[in-house]
Amino acid sequence: MKKLFLIFLSGLLAQATIAQNFKVTATVEGLSDGTELELTPLSHNKMAPVAEATLKKGKCVFTGTITQDVPLCVHMQVKNSFGYHNLMIDKNDDFQVNCTFTQDGENKGTPIYKITDAKVTGSLLTDQYYRIREEVQKLKEEFGEFRKLLHKRMPTLKTEMDKAREKGRAHLDSLRKINLDLRMYQYMDSIMYNVMNNTAIINLYKLGDSFWGPLMMIDTWWFFTPRERPVYEAFSEEAKQCWYGKQIRAELYPGGTPGEKAPDFSIKDEQERTHSFASLAKNKKVVLVDFWASWCGPCRKEIPNVKKQYELYKDKGFEVVSISMDKDEKAWKKALEEEQLPWPNFLDHEGVANLYHVKSIPAMYLLKADGTIIAEGMDARGEALKKKLAELLGNN
Repeated sequence: MKKLFLIFLSGLLAQATIAQNFKVTATVEGLSDGTELELTPLSHNKMAPVAEATLKKGKCVFTGTITQDVPLCVHMQVKNSFGYHNLMIDKNDDFQVNCTFTQDGENKGTPIYKITDAKVTGSLLTDQYYRIREEVQKLKEEFGEFRKLLHKRMPTLKTEMDKAREKGRAHLDSLRKINLDLRMYQYMDSIMYNVMNNTAIINLYKLGDSFWGPLMMIDTWWFFTPRERPVYEAFSEEAKQCWYGKQIRAELYPGGTPGEKAPDFSIKDEQERTHSFASLAKNKKVVLVDFWASWCGPCRKEIPNVKKQYELYKDKGFEVVSISMDKDEKAWKKALEEEQLPWPNFLDHEGVANLYHVKSIPAMYLLKADGTIIAEGMDARGEALKKKLAELLGNN
């Protein structure tokens, strides 16, 4: 009886494994046999392919396993190249795609492909993806054509402006007219961008109860800033907790949100001594962790404000820890000499910025001594930092 049960259980497990698998058969024109293709998940982070295949007689078959809790949007592309066609794959999928790859130049030695005449058979999810994408994509294409016209006109405007300047005040009216043209183009450009952006946001609100919302959010923007947080916050909990939603949250709130624990870290100083966050925060009440770099203008503009707050509150339990993302150690040391930062400074050899998912700088986190986040981003800079420190330490 026990043996029969084990056989039955093994069968169930085998079926479960099979049910996770997908198969995509691709018929491709324009590429030679032996070309390697891959399916790579849509993401703002670099991800490993979920399937790879080699072209033989114009065909290849991708097989793999879905481990995520949602269907995956993937780029079908030639390995180590630019240019792709998106597909949706899910557990137990088996469908076909026909398309043509045409090399369309290269970027620093890496080939760029244009994918045309794409036809997918047997994937309702892929059909749905392109229906959802269609309205915003149409605007993107119109926007792209407009930008081409704008950029074609821009060099002419610049040349005319330079000539007018050389001829002096007699041509001031001409220069003003050229500047007016330039401002008009810039104004029209911004309007077109806002129309496209707002249309995308409206679509995302419509899709916010399922994985489609966060998927299309990743598809719409190349990167996220705090301005996109309200879009994410409007999603349902189901959407926020899915694989795409978690990716967005990690990018929008890289170190976490107020009330959560920030990632713990250890980092070495110039003498190769290791410092943990706990040791840096010892006997302190509040710690500002500041990710910066010598080449970052906004980072260095914020330094006078941080210095002022440090002088006010260093004896009341305030500490600053600066972590530089400089690749050039000499540039970092030169900046330290110029800025004379009176608190612990480190060069990020250990990848602390990766722990905090830092995508852009300045990135600042105001933490309690136990690592709990008090404020982050713009809420830990400038006037906001001043007010928060006054609130926390001003009466001590």
